[in-house]
Amino acid sequence: MPNDLGDVDLVSDDHDDTRPLLGRRRFPTSSKADGIDTWWKNTLHTNWWRLKVIIMSTLVALLLQLLWLCVLSSGLNHPNEPEEITLPSYNLPDNVAHKLGMYGPRYPVENFGTYPSIPRNLPADCSITLVNSLHRHGARHPTPKYKGLILQSLEKAKLIASRHPVKDPKLEFVKTYNVELDANFLVPFGQKQSYLSGRLIAATYPDLAAGGAFIRGTTKDRVAESSRWFKQGLEDKPFSVRKADLVDPNLLIAVGPDMNNTLSVKSCKATKYEGTEKKWLSVYGPPIAERLNKAFGLPSEGSEHEGRFLKLDETDVVLLMSLCGFETALKNGVKSPWCDVFTEEEWEANEYFYDVMKYYRDGPGSLVSRSEGSGWVNELVSRLTGQPVRYAGPINTTLDSNPETFPIPPKSPRIFSDFSSDDNIVRIISALGILRGEKRLDPFGPPRKNRLWTTSKIVPFAGTLVVEKLSCGQHPHSIPTRDLRSPEVNTGNHDYVRLILNDAVVPLDWKECGDLGRRNGLCELNAFLKTQKYSLDGGSWERWCSGGDNGDDDEGDESF
Repeated sequence: MPNDLGDVDLVSDDHDDTRPLLGRRRFPTSSKADGIDTWWKNTLHTNWWRLKVIIMSTLVALLLQLLWLCVLSSGLNHPNEPEEITLPSYNLPDNVAHKLGMYGPRYPVENFGTYPSIPRNLPADCSITLVNSLHRHGARHPTPKYKGLILQSLEKAKLIASRHPVKDPKLEFVKTYNVELDANFLVPFGQKQSYLSGRLIAATYPDLAAGGAFIRGTTKDRVAESSRWFKQGLEDKPFSVRKADLVDPNLLIAVGPDMNNTLSVKSCKATKYEGTEKKWLSVYGPPIAERLNKAFGLPSEGSEHEGRFLKLDETDVVLLMSLCGFETALKNGVKSPWCDVFTEEEWEANEYFYDVMKYYRDGPGSLVSRSEGSGWVNELVSRLTGQPVRYAGPINTTLDSNPETFPIPPKSPRIFSDFSSDDNIVRIISALGILRGEKRLDPFGPPRKNRLWTTSKIVPFAGTLVVEKLSCGQHPHSIPTRDLRSPEVNTGNHDYVRLILNDAVVPLDWKECGDLGRRNGLCELNAFLKTQKYSLDGGSWERWCSGGDNGDDDEGDESF
């Protein structure tokens, strides 16, 4: 007998409804049952589309969030991720690139001598309130005098190679070798170095850079041009600009024997340079020259060509080795073939040649250098303290008494950047009293391992000394550190000084600075001023620089 609810159809293959059929009860075929069935279909259909919209919206939202996280992780438009600036480098192994003396590019130095590396992170409650940076110009051609000497030695080597069977395949290139050397001017590699140095200062000290900088240089072409490229980079302007369109820095100081100029001291009349490095050259140079002469297939007694004696000597050695640095810079970092001619031990000896030169000519081994660098130290103290300059030594009183040409805090930018040459920077480092070492460099060698004075670490092309003034809320002993480029924090009025040379914090091993100076490179400002008493008292200028005649020799600004 039929049921009032009609037949129960547990499975139906011919039903056109897309709902699951298993276990579904069929309603009676009355108008009321049809209405209920239609309502159910419409309700389920509507809810299904709503569910699909919700699912799609959720997926889109998740996708957008994923894309945003990717952007953040890549560092784009991230306010807390500072831009990483990398200076250009030579395409050479470190055991060559870091042995070129002042002809190598700036690289991140880890430490000096046997002192351990000091982290650059700041104590947690310290902020940098002032920056003084001193820059060497970027990579350049050799000076006119040195260019002539290089070409003479190169001509001799080419004559030897063309007249004798070359035995060393590494020297085959010499027969047809040519290099287009100019004189003094920056090469494109050096322009990029100076530009990126400006970018690096701006990225490292963004809060200070926002207020601009006061930039000085000299009228020397290579120095002036470097300061212009630096300004271009500091202000985040494009590198792709004509040299003629670059803007001058705030001040370019004239150079000459009658001009007081702390960035190019020529007014000291003392005769001081004795060529001490030639003593070391007489030790390491002859064996290298003998090896090269044999490699060129030259008889031990040498040979003659049109009345000219052909045989390489130690002077030729140092000149030909310098081509590795000069030509690699000229080729925008691409290796010069001369870099492969010499052994690792010979490059070590080459480095020491320039160490001895700088140490005794303008560094701690010179009696006069501290006097010559004392003027810049007095200017530094004026900026650190906000007090007028003490007029002594090579200070230009006309410029330094004028707030337009020598502003000091608080009515000044908080970044000061000066441009100079390697010799003058070494004099300033000598006057500051850093990296002196307990033992003088032996001019006859051998080079001591882990010596404190290493020229490639101190004044490479585009080398930079930064003097920071910090304000701290407490004595910064054993307290947490924070990243150098983090936003400023509220601090007290305890002022400290820190020196950073080519990215390495300089250990301040003075009794006035205590353990904090040796371990963290920090020195209380008042204690630091005591360490600079020599310069503040006049730097013995009258004693060392009053007599004689030093002349207006362009070579006196740089070694070669």
